Amino acid sequence: MEVIRNFINGKWTSPRNAVKASLKNPGNFEDVIGTIEYADETTAKSAMDAAESSKILWKNSPLLKRIELLGKCLSLIEVNRESIARTITRENGKTLSESNAEISSSISEGKYQLKFFKEEEERSKDNVRYEPLGPVLLITPSNFPLATIIRKLI
Repeated sequence: MEVIRNFINGKWTSPRNAVKASLKNPGNFEDVIGTIEYADETTAKSAMDAAESSKILWKNSPLLKRIELLGKCLSLIEVNRESIARTITRENGKTLSESNAEISSSISEGKYQLKFFKEEEERSKDNVRYEPLGPVLLITPSNFPLATIIRKLI
């Protein structure tokens, strides 16, 4: 059974005394998707430290470069659509068509936001600056797992 760990600073990590729980498909409780490991305080601090240390690099990247990278992220979601849709369906109990619709709307909304920032950058030049906030905690409802992340990420 797959163990779903914490991805911190480019590496999969586990807390020393990880508290684990089974992740089950809400549409079929006999379908155990994997085992999740809850982050402890040390792991959470490590994640925040890693995010904080990358903040300067991201902030110093030109807006158009950040737009390009986020656009690549959206492209990878499109390329991996089938796998992502199956995962959303298993984790959330949605139908496959609902999961695919969420992926389509997430990509569409993300592209719209990136287009807005790119046009605004070209239009305003030095009058407006879009600076990253730095590390943020994304608390999202489970009914739209991808859409709410894309909205908050971009």
